[in-house]
Amino acid sequence: MRIAVNTLSVTEHNEGIRTMVTGLVGALVRNDPVNRYRLICSQANHPLFAPLAEGGRMDTTILEERRRRPLVRIVHDQVTVPRIVHREADLLLTPSTVGSLFATVPQVVIMVAHLALPSVRVDAGGERLSPWHRVYYGPLMRLSHRRVDAVVAISEFLARRLVADTGLPAGKVHAIPCGADPVPPRPVDPDPTSGVPYALFVSTLYPYKNAESLVRALALARPRLVGGLRAVIVGRDPDGRQIPALRRLAQELGVDDAVVLTGKVDDDELERLYGGASAVVFPSRAEGFGFAALEAMARGIPVVAADRTSLPEVVGHAGLLFDPDRPDTLAEALVRIVGEDDLRAGLVDAGRARAAELTWDRAARSFIELFGRLVPG
Repeated sequence: MRIAVNTLSVTEHNEGIRTMVTGLVGALVRNDPVNRYRLICSQANHPLFAPLAEGGRMDTTILEERRRRPLVRIVHDQVTVPRIVHREADLLLTPSTVGSLFATVPQVVIMVAHLALPSVRVDAGGERLSPWHRVYYGPLMRLSHRRVDAVVAISEFLARRLVADTGLPAGKVHAIPCGADPVPPRPVDPDPTSGVPYALFVSTLYPYKNAESLVRALALARPRLVGGLRAVIVGRDPDGRQIPALRRLAQELGVDDAVVLTGKVDDDELERLYGGASAVVFPSRAEGFGFAALEAMARGIPVVAADRTSLPEVVGHAGLLFDPDRPDTLAEALVRIVGEDDLRAGLVDAGRARAAELTWDRAARSFIELFGRLVPG
């Protein structure tokens, strides 16, 4: 079977989709000795996938993009990609929530944009879509989901919400959780510039990601921690307002000396920060999966996560859960993580075991099985 993968949604700013598509594509090639893959790439994202094509079982088609605008990508999705697929593929995999309406081969769409669903936007605190996104994630998404052969949700939670919000037949929706690649154990090494342990937050700083709850919890927990604690908040500021707001909040609460706001960092720096973290905190009010939580568990770092949407499903019993609307519950979790050695060691072991259950290889095998059902023989 010839399988085309539309990677045009992968951009430098869309970290979640980039993590998912690169991880999944690599695992598909590792686990599928029969089928052949063709990646439809942009000039900008092709370097991410070029190493995967070196093994000889994957081809690439690179689309020229004179202007990097959403509308250009939509035209490619709806016009250019179907033409390529008609000539060169037996199945199309579209990992960007909205499928190609005019594809002439069976198509699998991966539902990744959790905020496309009205009920999840409510969970997020009333997030609003722009007029453009209301069309894209409204009529266009619903029409494409009716036309495609299967919609894959990246968690059981998102699969349930997708059926409830859109009325899609349950048999058309498949839950295949994302994964994380194994990471060799690394010793916990507090930041040598201070020697003070820190809790790490990693995510783009959208308001619903709720980074402010970590700052508030730090202020509550700090008097109870003999050795001190810092909060290291890593992530791109999408509108330029989030980092200043967090800095003002830290000053108001008297913890500005213990809150580090790094902005976006490169992969090497992020790995260093993971390696020194005492815990990774994931306080988001609404997620479709929760990559940062799983990646922390794969690295042997204790996880403290919100008890909402998909996060309890991803973390399982391998982390501490808290109410993201009550910073005192997060503060209590931080005190326990820092102060209870046995708890921390148990969470490290449980987290690694949970991460071993959610791997890209496992996800890839589920996709390969689905492909075979859609295109038998």
